[in-house]
Amino acid sequence: MFETRGSVAALAIVLLVSLGGAAGPAPAAEVGPFAFKAPAPGTLLVYSDGFQIAFGATSGRVTKALAGPKSAPRGARIEIEDGFLMRRIERGRRLVTSANSIEKPGFWPLTPGATQRFRMEVAVDGTTRQRRRGVARIAKAVTALSLAGKTRRVLKVETDIRWPARDGGERRVTITYFHDLDLGYYVKRIYTRYGPEGRPRTPTVRELARVGRASGAPKR
Repeated sequence: MFETRGSVAALAIVLLVSLGGAAGPAPAAEVGPFAFKAPAPGTLLVYSDGFQIAFGATSGRVTKALAGPKSAPRGARIEIEDGFLMRRIERGRRLVTSANSIEKPGFWPLTPGATQRFRMEVAVDGTTRQRRRGVARIAKAVTALSLAGKTRRVLKVETDIRWPARDGGERRVTITYFHDLDLGYYVKRIYTRYGPEGRPRTPTVRELARVGRASGAPKR
């Protein structure tokens, strides 16, 4: 839940308008809870804004991947925790880490209608820069979303993340994920940053454009 960009504010939080992006109700039997699933190693996701992510192995609920704004193999090495929280971004000599604390029972199994709280301590090159608190609200029902040539079972997860600013105020971002239960990662994301005065900026929207196979994958 933090971006792979140059500054801590942009780096910090592991989320559309298109003719094929309309959502509809999923079958009534989709009540959950849903077990954790990560994308298969070697899966490459390409999004509408040029962002790409190539997935490697998953250990427990931590998945290694390569990500970048244009080409995943030449981007940053990252580690994603619980499918939603970024815990490590390594690009060149710059290292950003996040020590995440998730309120019990945790995100998984993903339960429709649940509310989940978490905290993130973000550090840059070993120095703590931000302490964030967040809340995730999981939709009550699974919906169907048509993206990248396929109808997908998605569960919407709305997150609200806040942290104290140096000027004494509070900073805030909201990220809405449309999590593909079969793929194991989001296929649509709406990211909204709030200004110092508390007003939302124009949301940035990302949706899945293509699923492929990666030419490279994390080796460590």
